[in-house]
Amino acid sequence: MLRNIILIIVIILEQIGVFAPFSSDKINLTPQSLPEEHSKISYIGNIAPLPQKISDKEINLEARSFISQDLKTAKILAEKESKIRIPMASTTKIMTAVVVLENTKPDDIVTVSQNAVSTYGQGIGLRPGEKLKVESLLYAALLNSSNDASVALAEHISGTEQEFVKLMNKKAQELKLTGSNFTNASGLDNPNHYSTVLDLLNLTRYALQNEKFQEIVRTKEKTITSLEGLNHNLKSSNKLMGNSGFNIIGVKTGYTEEAGECLITLAENNGNEVLTIVLNSLDRFNETKKLLKWSFDSYKW
Repeated sequence: MLRNIILIIVIILEQIGVFAPFSSDKINLTPQSLPEEHSKISYIGNIAPLPQKISDKEINLEARSFISQDLKTAKILAEKESKIRIPMASTTKIMTAVVVLENTKPDDIVTVSQNAVSTYGQGIGLRPGEKLKVESLLYAALLNSSNDASVALAEHISGTEQEFVKLMNKKAQELKLTGSNFTNASGLDNPNHYSTVLDLLNLTRYALQNEKFQEIVRTKEKTITSLEGLNHNLKSSNKLMGNSGFNIIGVKTGYTEEAGECLITLAENNGNEVLTIVLNSLDRFNETKKLLKWSFDSYKW
């Protein structure tokens, strides 16, 4: 009787896929039955080890807020006021680029409006009626921190910058960036336009998953050409590219009077990648170099 009950239970479990013991026609997936190359696989070996701190020296920066993270493992190496909400200037354009890349194609054509040309702040001299590819304007926004290009992209996606901002905040909610709010596509000062270094860290990690975004922010210089044949020579505003002692992979600068100097940087050294952010700094490039050097020197991978 007991044997029959056990057999019935086994049959039921086998039918629902919990396990399939004793069945001679099932494939035996023991290591001995696997092909040699598969039997040697160790999935533990595919998991990147956490960097281990090897120095007691602490990092001290004047920046209002900063963070450093090992990109592969997401381990935070250093942070200061990582959840404080403060202006983030043109690092905003990372979100602008994410929304653009997810709502249009790089080869789509944008017609630049008079409103975009009249945008306050940094620009590349776009002209009303000028036609450029989305990809070209993304280069302008992310390399030269062009406000006119950012507004042109926003209007292309949503008709107006105000409508585009709704998409930016919707994306922030999707990514659970609870310390962020956007009021414009460029990063201009506004009491309701803010983020945190932790949110910007997570946003940047997300953006870097997009190959086109990664391709753009890796670029040091670029010439873009409108359909009318007008050239715009672009150069990355990140002075650390090619001038830091590390392989700088990007990603974005920012500056306004309220936000101070801001810089998000991804750097590689001996195969290891560290993502750093400094907000409201008086010397973003030197402080970022200091933070990167401390990060690579203070940890062992």
